[in-house]
Amino acid sequence: MAIEAQIEGEIVQDKVSKKSSDLAKEARGETLGDYLANETFVDSASYGPAVGRPVVKGMDGYRVGVTNGNIALNDLSAMSQDHAVGLMPRATKKIELIKGPSSLLYGSYSGGVIRVFGEEHEREFLKEGVRVETTGSYGSNGAGKIGTASVEASEGDFFVSANTAYHEAQDYRDGEGKLVEDSDTLSTQSHVVLGYRLNDENNFKLYYDAMNKEYGIPNATDERTNINMNQDRYGLVWHNKNLFDFFEYVQSEVSYSDYLHDELEGGSADGLFGQKQLNLSTAFGFDFGSWHMDANVEYMNSELRVCHEHGKCTNFTTASRSPSAIDGFYILGNSPTTGTINDTDNPNRLPFSHGHPMPNIEESLIKGGFALKNFYDESNEITLSLRTDVRTLTPDSANMQQEWLLPKSIDPNYYDAINDAAVSASIGWYSFLASNLTMQTSLSYVQRLPSSTELFWNGFHHATNSYIMGDRYL
Repeated sequence: MAIEAQIEGEIVQDKVSKKSSDLAKEARGETLGDYLANETFVDSASYGPAVGRPVVKGMDGYRVGVTNGNIALNDLSAMSQDHAVGLMPRATKKIELIKGPSSLLYGSYSGGVIRVFGEEHEREFLKEGVRVETTGSYGSNGAGKIGTASVEASEGDFFVSANTAYHEAQDYRDGEGKLVEDSDTLSTQSHVVLGYRLNDENNFKLYYDAMNKEYGIPNATDERTNINMNQDRYGLVWHNKNLFDFFEYVQSEVSYSDYLHDELEGGSADGLFGQKQLNLSTAFGFDFGSWHMDANVEYMNSELRVCHEHGKCTNFTTASRSPSAIDGFYILGNSPTTGTINDTDNPNRLPFSHGHPMPNIEESLIKGGFALKNFYDESNEITLSLRTDVRTLTPDSANMQQEWLLPKSIDPNYYDAINDAAVSASIGWYSFLASNLTMQTSLSYVQRLPSSTELFWNGFHHATNSYIMGDRYL
């Protein structure tokens, strides 16, 4: 059964689009998963009140995409259960859930795509005048203190929009009344947009966004474990309508974001993750005959750096190695208990050292997709979509600890650049059976390029008490 939404007078069969303020009224918490948990087939992968990534039809992690407008969100929330989504939904303007063929416009995600919007993504210009709004609330057991403030001012061809959100919560109690230690959270996010209208067909919106989040990680460790997360985003969006009297709309965006989070255990800096991302995106739509086409093309370049060594990750470092170490020698004979190389008779035993477990990664990605829709009568619609992704991953193992390096004698190409591509396609049919009842069916073939962490991360992860082994040839 399809999810149906009314958007500006238009019935849209394959997505739900709602104001963030409306979703906040029914949300169980302050995560993106909490905001969408009341939607059909959606749940939240919770790890305390600070972490909740959406789960769609039982699929989570890298199988569900999150975007800022048309651009993939720069965070590491899909990498591990304890990593939070890099935004506060309360600081956004609108949230959209897309499933079915149209989701291929934004990525090859079998579970669908969640798009969040700021004022910069709205095609229309702000109405003239000044508007000020504030909200505040307090709740017990994880709800905590919540506050928002927003200001909008527009006159002539200029406007400014600014908003900020705040959430603070202490440790909560579980269903049996037991206090869950290290389940506290403190989050703030501020967003500013400056707009300029060139003429009736063109406007430009410059934005800046800053998010800060500190939260505890409940686990079996006696010492406090927590994550400090920061992200800055800058960008410019150009909106055009009726370009060449052919395109219904064109939206182009250039965005740069700098994401960083550190992991502390008992105050010791045990982990540091940073990802810088540059995105260029253009989306457009037009009609021809009885068909409507939407398309989105994006270029992304990102640099991922990792430090994961006890007490040594106050900044990004190069892990220590023995002077005579051969790349990967110790992964064959390292003792899982002492960290020494005494177990050469048992080369299958895995090391438990906490050194840098994956190389630094540079990723260049070109991706594009389109969706064709045909309303061939008043009660039926067909959608055809196609997507392709072409990527180059370049790993640099110079930062890694010797225990995790793979020997060249085993695989001389293990740290070579990876060039790969993926193609996905889908066809969907929607039928209006009654004014409040529709049916949807779709057939999809989806290829997803595995993330760099799925390919190259190896080692023990203390926060989630899990052991992760990447697959270079996944």
